[in-house]
Amino acid sequence: MPACWGSPQPSESTCLPDGSPALSDGSPAEPDAPPTPDTPNTPSASGAPDSCDVPSQLEVPLLGGDLTDGVVRVGRTVRRPAGRHTPAVHALLRHLEAVGFEGAPRVLGIDAQNREVLTYLPGDVPHRPLPAYALSEATLTRLAELQLRYHQAVVGFEPPSWAQWDGEVTPMVDWPPELVCHCDINLENVIFRPGPDGPEPYALIDFDLARPGTRLVDVIQTLRYWAPLA
Repeated sequence: MPACWGSPQPSESTCLPDGSPALSDGSPAEPDAPPTPDTPNTPSASGAPDSCDVPSQLEVPLLGGDLTDGVVRVGRTVRRPAGRHTPAVHALLRHLEAVGFEGAPRVLGIDAQNREVLTYLPGDVPHRPLPAYALSEATLTRLAELQLRYHQAVVGFEPPSWAQWDGEVTPMVDWPPELVCHCDINLENVIFRPGPDGPEPYALIDFDLARPGTRLVDVIQTLRYWAPLA
């Protein structure tokens, strides 16, 4: 799906960019205790409930892709349905934030509708008919560099023992895993921004199919989407 998440990218302890307080999604205190994103949050010390809900703001559907329905933009945040993989993906995204990888959304929490709340990344997602820049040689070079930076950033990530990945439904043809791969770097999951020579890819979105794997298989999957292969 082409939903994009954006700057600024606060940590989860801050308020949402639209001014409402961020929710915790229940990250475990112990590594063997998985988060429970559907658990309601308790009131804050001030007596006001922490909430990622902003009912007065318009929800704008983010359309496209073929996996995730119900994705909307609310102000400078994106709301996506949470699933069994969401806590693991949030752990991954927090690691990417901690190591300074700027090409991914930041986790803000879970709202009262059990939707994950992420920062909105400004930019463009190419749609069919594809613009000329989408598959240019310069774009493919920048995309390879972006994927390399992601692999370098995720090397030190140790998935929690409770982690569940939606990508595990696919055959594990690349065992043993080296790192947690994105596994779905298609044209609708890459955000472009203006560059000196035209639009260039700078961020990855939609980590729903992320799972432990190898660099090689992650690269091959990307090539299947972007390179002129039969």
